[in-house]
Amino acid sequence: MCTFAAQAQRNGALQKDILQFNSDMSKYEIPYLTASIQAFAQRFSMTRQAAFRYLHEHKGLAFLIEFFDVEHLQSMDETIDDLLIVCQKNGGTLA
Repeated sequence: MCTFAAQAQRNGALQKDILQFNSDMSKYEIPYLTASIQAFAQRFSMTRQAAFRYLHEHKGLAFLIEFFDVEHLQSMDETIDDLLIVCQKNGGTLA
């Protein structure tokens, strides 16, 4: 499988997981959440699935959904910094 097709397949699986988390999201929120999870995973050298589980467990995804209208206007680095703070306040141990 070519790299692009493999990446698209993995993104599709991640988007399916996100939809199971909250099926009331707009068509703009899903790509934003996918990009945020990917950026979080890259910053902390973890898989996207591990990042998704971590963010879900420590309320990071709920934060992104609730404050999408503000967070999507910030840089991705600022968003990841905000996620880190929210997750730490909810028992997360990444620093």
